[in-house]
Amino acid sequence: MSKLTRFWRALERVPGLAAIPAFWERHCGSEYAVLKPFLRPTEVAGAKYPCPRPIGEGCPRTIIDYGDGDIVAVCRDPWQNCGDVPLKRPDTLLHEVDFSKLTRAIAGPLGIRWHAPQEKPGGACAFGTCSRRHHDRPAYLLCHSCPERFRSSLKDLVFDAPGALLALAPTARHLTADLCEALARKGGEFMALEDTLGLTETGDFVSIILPPGAVELKPTPIADRKRVVKEFRQRQGCTVQAICDQARVHRSDFYKWLAGKLADHLDKSRRIEHLLRSAPAR
Repeated sequence: MSKLTRFWRALERVPGLAAIPAFWERHCGSEYAVLKPFLRPTEVAGAKYPCPRPIGEGCPRTIIDYGDGDIVAVCRDPWQNCGDVPLKRPDTLLHEVDFSKLTRAIAGPLGIRWHAPQEKPGGACAFGTCSRRHHDRPAYLLCHSCPERFRSSLKDLVFDAPGALLALAPTARHLTADLCEALARKGGEFMALEDTLGLTETGDFVSIILPPGAVELKPTPIADRKRVVKEFRQRQGCTVQAICDQARVHRSDFYKWLAGKLADHLDKSRRIEHLLRSAPAR
């Protein structure tokens, strides 16, 4: 299991969550392959192309379509710091985040019952409900590059929500103390995805910790636990030690849970249960 960093932060660095693939790749680096399946092309052509060293007045490079399929990203700096880059039309189209695919992929590991995303005023995305102590809470994803827009969007959610809610964002960098207090007064909770979700070797999202607002899971019957663990290991191609590491439990506690000798109400047991159900079979 690996922790994602640039993937999540890219979702807060691209205004409007739409950019040509080269900009997404610049922001994501080696984690671009994780983001790519969640992007969809639009029919809108971009005007700029990233520079390796964006220091000149003409940065970033300008995309020029000369016609007949001849498209080039041209450096506009008088000193020509960056070389021209020949492009194909798909390289020039803005690619936007497909929230339906992204929210569906993260909902299960977070204990959220997914529904088709609905954009709310302010740009928040409603995509499901989570249950805790038998109370349903709507879950919202906020991806904003502008701190002021994040602040306004979250305040609107808190003001309009009839009850508690779960607010999620790629990172916590826009979160402030007064926003936390406003959420707490409504019984709401905040979750930073970069601190909550990792990636398995098979490319599935998995919970790093048991997140606030996660569904209270009914304990796995003791007679079924060996089978459940075996099936999880086969799906994930992982060891028992890997399960212990991801669930943050000692190996001895894991075997106590397996034998029914670790109380079900303990956080250790709940983290094991949540992890084993976080990556459904394909």
